Amino acid sequence: GLGIHQVTLQVDNSYGCIDSIIRSVESFPCILAGFSYLDTLTCARYSIALSDSSFPANIINQWHWVFGDGSPDTTYSSHAGVIHHTFANPGNFAVKLIIHATVGSGRTFVDTTTQVITIHPTPMPYFSNVSICKNQTTFFRDTSETFGSGTTSWKWKFGESWAGTKDTSSFRNPSFTYDSAGTYNVKMVVMNIFGCKDSLTKATRVFEIPTASFDHSIACSGNPTYFTDKSLKADTTLSKWFWNFGEPTAHKDTSELQNPSHQYKTEGLYPVKLIVKDRNGCYDTADSSI
Repeated sequence: GLGIHQVTLQVDNSYGCIDSIIRSVESFPCILAGFSYLDTLTCARYSIALSDSSFPANIINQWHWVFGDGSPDTTYSSHAGVIHHTFANPGNFAVKLIIHATVGSGRTFVDTTTQVITIHPTPMPYFSNVSICKNQTTFFRDTSETFGSGTTSWKWKFGESWAGTKDTSSFRNPSFTYDSAGTYNVKMVVMNIFGCKDSLTKATRVFEIPTASFDHSIACSGNPTYFTDKSLKADTTLSKWFWNFGEPTAHKDTSELQNPSHQYKTEGLYPVKLIVKDRNGCYDTADSSI
């Protein structure tokens, strides 16, 4: 049992001579450091749960954790059954638990246990995408950092909830066509062969397209016909105009002025086309016969 015990040692020899000594021996409780990790997925940047199994917990008054990854040590003065630690990088880390127990008249006992935990790499998700105009297809390209572990699955959500199941993809480099202009939050989840995964959400902008329109003066052969741009801007100002006056035999059948004129040599029906382009690169076309 615990406490102070009187221990007697008696010795005798072949002649029958006997001597003995009595000493006081104090018996202390035994302590044992121990822990386990509860997570089956031990991935970098994951919160890893470490379960303390040291005993007897009621006499331990300090738990000192050394994680082996260069992060600061952690010390507890009260029992915490489970603690959490995040390893920033993959590798093999010697995790050490040192326990202290102060008993009796202030005597301190120490025990230590060490386990090597293998932390697998977690992909660092990145993807590239460019802002596009409505009615154009957006192409997404996975550029994730895999740290040599490869990537086995991708899950995408393009942020257009009303598209239903078409709003998702499992391709590495998918494409998607948005029905409406706006800003959409695109989410990509990447997972590697160890089951370690991470996600990234980025905004994708879909620009509205301008509306091309024009008017013209009375068109008489031999006289200049004056064209007036009536186009409407969308998300930004218009920057370019391209006209085709539908008279290929003319010396100059095109113009890049906003409000040009053209002199038709002979009477007839001419197909006129106006293409307007804004500063986002979005364009629209207006066709009319005059």
